[in-house]
Order: sequence, then structure tokens, then C-alpha cells
Amino acid sequence: KSVTVNGTTYSDVKWMVGDIDYFLGHGDTSILTQHHVLMCPDRCLGNNYVNPTDTAEGAYKGSYMYTTMIPLVNAGIQAAFGAAHVVSHREAMSKLINATMACASGNGWMGSTYWWSGEWADVLSNLFTENMVYGANIFSSSPQDVCNGCRQVAAFRHDSSLYIGGTKRETWWLRAVAASTGFADVDGAGAGFASCASASNVFGVRPYFLLA
Repeated sequence: KSVTVNGTTYSDVKWMVGDIDYFLGHGDTSILTQHHVLMCPDRCLGNNYVNPTDTAEGAYKGSYMYTTMIPLVNAGIQAAFGAAHVVSHREAMSKLINATMACASGNGWMGSTYWWSGEWADVLSNLFTENMVYGANIFSSSPQDVCNGCRQVAAFRHDSSLYIGGTKRETWWLRAVAASTGFADVDGAGAGFASCASASNVFGVRPYFLLA
């Protein structure tokens, strides 16, 4: 199925069923009770930076990626699949960092999200957490980078080549703060390993969404 994001049409995109009922029972003010499948494209829907400068200020929820790019992805996915079938659900995301607090990744880097700084929001599509891809925290600065995206997506557990992108081998952003200047990513262009980069790097945007 083709999808148009921010004026660019990506033709004949293969859409992968990543998991079933991943967010069932999740939420704060509204608990998701609707059965659903978690979907994602087999390739990136364009490329962009998380922030135009090398900063993680505002964490993921305050980033350019979430505030500007993700709404464009939402519109494209709703147009492609039908707004009635794209499930709105509640997710908790990081919104505040301390640039002088040690990152929990253990690399000696500075910059971490506050554990108590998360904020719930209505979500149509989003970037993956590290746990959703790898099943573990690697560069995540604190548990707040994970929140309720805490379980590995079944498809990635079954076949790790699906997150590398197979023969496409794209590098794409994740939503975990890795330091005060950058975020985590999946390095599919290289050897297919967990990585991180400065926020102004232009990498792939590979979202997931829930379909019912």
C-alpha cells in the first residue's frame, strides 16, 4: 500500500504485522480495550532529524520529530488505511532531560531523562523504543525512555533482519535519549547494530501504528 507523507508518496510499501494487541489494557485516563495489530512499514517513510540542532532538550515529546514530523506521518497513515481503522491510544513519553545527569547506558555520557518527567499523550503513530526493537535498553538514558513501550515486538524477536530492513539496510531513529546531544537509532546501513547519533543527523523515519 502506498502512503503520502509531507507531500512525498512512497509507493507499494510493504506493511508488516509486528504484534497483536501490543497495547491492550494500556493507558492512564483511557484504557485501550480494542483488539488491534501493531503495523509498521518494511522501510523508512523519508528521512529527517530529531532536532535541527544537536540537543535532546525537551526529550522526545518536545522534539521536532514528535511535534512536527509525527503529525505528518499520522495524516499519511490515516489517509492510506482510513482514519476509522487507525487506533488512537495512550502512550507515556519523556519530555524533560537533565543535561548534567549521567546517562543510564553506562557509557559515561551526560544527559538523561528524568524518571518522573514522563507525560501521557494520545498517539496515532510513533517511533519505536529500544525495548520494542531489541528487547532491552542499550543507549536509553533512563526508564522514562521506555515507559509502556517496554516489550519487544514479536516480529523483531522472531526475525532480527526485519529491523535491519533486510536488503534495504536503512538507519532509522528510535525515541530514546542517548545523551544531552543525541538519540538512539538502529544502524541498518552498517552492520545492523544498536547505535546512537547526534540529534541533527538525518536518518530514516520508520513509525508504527495500531490497526483495527
